[in-house]
Amino acid sequence: MTDPIILELKAYHRGEQNGISASELAARFRTSERQIRARIRDLRLTGVPIAGTPSERFFFPRTREEAEHTRLSIHSRREALKELEDAFVEGMDIEFGEARLFAEV
Repeated sequence: MTDPIILELKAYHRGEQNGISASELAARFRTSERQIRARIRDLRLTGVPIAGTPSERFFFPRTREEAEHTRLSIHSRREALKELEDAFVEGMDIEFGEARLFAEV
């Protein structure tokens, strides 16, 4: 059985100009936006190229260029999260001292 979100996007939301918001998808499937975003993440993890972002609109890409825009957005978020993690670890080290791999004997 094909996922209903995939069917919806392929049938009615092909191409960036035909995108649909997370809130519209949530209303369509009588669920929350959070569940829609989680389901889209899960589908992407299985290789389904759903384009768009929660702040934009979701759609099934018509071209590789449309898909590439989403890939770059994902990459940018990954880089931003890495910077956030590094800064957080630095703060932990300042607050609690540097982490030690092995307990002192």
